[in-house]
Amino acid sequence: ELPAFIIRRLPVRLVYDNNYFNDTYQGIPIGGYTQIVEKMLASDLIDVETGVDFFDKKDEYLKDYPKIVFTGMIDQFFDYQLGELQYRSLRFETEEKNIGNYQGNAVINYTDAETPYTRIIEHKHFEFGKGDKDKTVITREYPADWHRGDEPYYPINNQRNNELYKQYAKLASEQANNVIFGGRLGQYRYYNMDQVLHAALTAVSVAVAAMLHTTAGFSFSAGLVDYVLSFNMPLANNPWMLLIMGVVFFVIYYVLFRILIVKFNLKTPGREDDDDEVAKKEAGLTLKNTNFAEVAKAIYVALGGKDNVVSIDNCTTRLRIEVKDSSAIDEKAIKAAGAHGVIRPSKTAVQVIIGTQVEFVADEMKAL
Repeated sequence: ELPAFIIRRLPVRLVYDNNYFNDTYQGIPIGGYTQIVEKMLASDLIDVETGVDFFDKKDEYLKDYPKIVFTGMIDQFFDYQLGELQYRSLRFETEEKNIGNYQGNAVINYTDAETPYTRIIEHKHFEFGKGDKDKTVITREYPADWHRGDEPYYPINNQRNNELYKQYAKLASEQANNVIFGGRLGQYRYYNMDQVLHAALTAVSVAVAAMLHTTAGFSFSAGLVDYVLSFNMPLANNPWMLLIMGVVFFVIYYVLFRILIVKFNLKTPGREDDDDEVAKKEAGLTLKNTNFAEVAKAIYVALGGKDNVVSIDNCTTRLRIEVKDSSAIDEKAIKAAGAHGVIRPSKTAVQVIIGTQVEFVADEMKAL
């Protein structure tokens, strides 16, 4: 009974790429999304009330406020008067483990029929090197049917529900002009986090168009031809304003995304680290001392020795090491042993630049 578009969300590959998404650039905000929301609300002009049920004061809110953003269930907003939309819910089991690493990844999905949960989340891996080194917290996520009173997580976008949602959307335009319905539940559609910002800006543009009483009819493409034809449509009102709004929102998009890209140093096309150039330089590096056992021992000691080194690995030119205490690392001693440089990607991760002989050094270190 699942709609066909669901399969487009599932990557099918014939290679050893186990990423869920195909995006070139993937990541989450440092510190998670909570701190972003906290900063957005950190203003004397914004009052935050928690533990409040919107429906307890629904009539009061609709009367007192000229514009409301509602991100709950659109069918619940209208007291299910056209029927009940369907949702999927979830059930979570969270457990603290007395080990430093449970599964080595933030999320592992389980697709077999025998496993009752769909994924296990190990929260500490969302930020590499953070958290208690001797403990970890995992959460198992189970699918669940939704009933009134349960937490709705996903819309079920089959034909029956989509048709019913269209009726609710029509009802919203007729009876709730001062309400902007948003999010997965308000717009009854699936959103990834990267789509939310665009959806929010789109909602703002629609709200502005409504306040300016600007409308334009579209018949088949919502493109240039439709726009030109809309000038002759009887219900169109000030469609020329859309051109001005387009320029304004272009500037808003450009300025907003530029600020975000620069502030958070996001790797977008043209802003990537020059990895190829770095790799070429490191590929030409060699050790002056070819007594690899001696070099390995000196680096091992400079890293804090056996009590501090957690794991040893290597790539083409670098040792990739995880340590318990980064303060125990002696970078000068590492370079004195013959290394060409030391890089610290995080508090517990260390990369030692050796050159093309790195594998021999790594093998000697693992033998210590």
